[in-house]
Amino acid sequence: MTRSSSVPLVLAFHLSAIFLMLSCGSASPPKQLLVRVPPGYAGTVHIEVCVNNSPADDISLDAQGIGSTSLCPSANGRIQITILRGSQTIAIAPSEVHVSRTGDGLATSVETNLRP
Repeated sequence: MTRSSSVPLVLAFHLSAIFLMLSCGSASPPKQLLVRVPPGYAGTVHIEVCVNNSPADDISLDAQGIGSTSLCPSANGRIQITILRGSQTIAIAPSEVHVSRTGDGLATSVETNLRP
């Protein structure tokens, strides 16, 4: 009587499950930033990142469009910005947000352009 081993089947099942978990987990949603700009502001939005004692996700910019956050974007992290300008709410897609980085990949700032 021949008995087949179930080890290859169990191994294949476990490897498939691990692959599925890793592939689904790698696509993390973009970080959300709420950015308040002065009424009528248009131009470059410049946000310094990884700044201690700065708010993480609710940022107010000065009249020159500069602000800071304690958020530190990961190497492949995406950022979505929601702008509040007076009574206007403007969504900035991650593809329109530029993350400046040092040579070793550390984020230094986030920038986007805000149209009138």
